[in-house]
Amino acid sequence: MPDKEKAYIFHVLMENGEHLMLNPFRGAERLELTLQECSVVGRFGTEPRVEVLTMFRSELYRSVDTAVKRWLAEKRFIPRFLISAGVFVIGMFLMAYAFRGGLPIPIIDELAIALALSVGVYFAIGRKEQASDAATKKRVSLKTAIDRITFEQSPLLLRVEEMLQLYESSSTEELVSEILASKDEPIDQKDHAEAKAFVRLLEERFNFSRLRKSEKMLKNFMSERGPDRGSNLRRWAESNQISFPLYAVYTRFKLTVERRR
Repeated sequence: MPDKEKAYIFHVLMENGEHLMLNPFRGAERLELTLQECSVVGRFGTEPRVEVLTMFRSELYRSVDTAVKRWLAEKRFIPRFLISAGVFVIGMFLMAYAFRGGLPIPIIDELAIALALSVGVYFAIGRKEQASDAATKKRVSLKTAIDRITFEQSPLLLRVEEMLQLYESSSTEELVSEILASKDEPIDQKDHAEAKAFVRLLEERFNFSRLRKSEKMLKNFMSERGPDRGSNLRRWAESNQISFPLYAVYTRFKLTVERRR
């Protein structure tokens, strides 16, 4: 049996003390597919506090519940729909004959009552299925896969955190010059897959690939003269909701990954 593809979770201690957790589980569908088809490993630079990992695991558990609901909705949609449609038809039929010769009920009321019955049955079946053996087995399987994820220290992320600390002490103009300098970050060949995954997750989380197309604006700001240049650069960063230190790290590792394809 071929080895599973490796998927990474990255914990980065940011320059402001915040904990950045990058993971491939973006959406319930991705969570299920990744846990089932990939070997998931965790990496950190500075070892995170236990409560940080505990909170992250709790978030994944909640995502598992959403993933199981989605899985059941797809797997059992047709049977649930047919049963609910049957309830609607039977409800209309019974009301049509039950009130024959008595006080008539307007057709719009009959439709509303039958529809309410069918919707109620649909969701009642869904709640019952959530407690079924199949749902429980699926939920336990995914949560067990989460519990098997282990975290190890990564030289790559140690370097990332060192760079973030260095960039934090740099001025805005120095950071932008670093971003535009097109320098790559030397890494060992054994860390290439990890660096590639790190870059991809940064792009997904912060949409950095879009910002690379806007670097021409940064060059225009850098060509300005006078005291407004720094404030214009900061406003650009704030409007795009980015951290210049993190973006500078991204550009260097992105270039490294591209050159080693």
